Amino acid sequence: MAKKKCTKGFACGKSCIAKNKLCRVELSPEASAVLDEKRGTGKTLDSYIQASTEFLDSVPMGDLEGQIEKARKDLRKKYSDKKDRKLRDLEAPRQERILAALKKLGSVDTPKIRWERENEFFGRNLTPDERDVAEQQVNQFMELVGSNPFGNLSLGFVKESDRAWARKVPSLVNVGNGKTSTMFHELGHHVEYNNPELAIAAVEFRDRRATSTEVVTREKEGYGANEQFLQGKYIDGYMGKVYGNGATEVISMGLEWFTTPYRMDSLQKKDPELYNFILGYLVKNRG
Repeated sequence: MAKKKCTKGFACGKSCIAKNKLCRVELSPEASAVLDEKRGTGKTLDSYIQASTEFLDSVPMGDLEGQIEKARKDLRKKYSDKKDRKLRDLEAPRQERILAALKKLGSVDTPKIRWERENEFFGRNLTPDERDVAEQQVNQFMELVGSNPFGNLSLGFVKESDRAWARKVPSLVNVGNGKTSTMFHELGHHVEYNNPELAIAAVEFRDRRATSTEVVTREKEGYGANEQFLQGKYIDGYMGKVYGNGATEVISMGLEWFTTPYRMDSLQKKDPELYNFILGYLVKNRG
């Protein structure tokens, strides 16, 4: 029987309650009141976007915008295709200045890392080369997010298959194909797991973009029969995924775009709201 003070759509993880609800018995009255006020209203998501907007307004660009516009005009005379890579590369310096300003907000706090496998069930250890690559990627991620977003967790890194995954309990990352964007994606899940307010904002983002409340499967696209999605206006349909434990793919897929200034610029153009949401999280976490 579900306990009182539970909210549909947010996971509990306890056996006393349905998987699609949140049990807040362990939260303080003050924390519960804050969540009650913000949940489902969009206020939590908007607070991250506001943090991004205020931060961007404070980043000194000097004459950079004028330089970019002049270079853009010069290149347009030379290239007929306005989507030419050379044109898009002009925007990278803007993102570089944004990253530089972001990193001044706080120092890097390295999380506890566990490289060995948990047990035989989780598959083989990483090779020395795979470990070196993974360690570099974790360090790059921490330079971006700053203050440790994983709390007291000691994250474990393994390689079980080419399809990466993040597991909350025990706290593990399967590095998958070894790409930096993949590592950022899976670490993004652990960021969401350990930040209840961010998790609320992620659900608000996903649901705000949904064009239907109907949950569908996408077996014809290669997904499992047990994988469910909301359809909506997402930069990638995978962001509409619905988990029984209340998690989302919003933070993980958003952070994928923050591996390089070039990719950041692409996201800012393709989905300004998602860009501002993720940047707002980074500002808040470092602040």
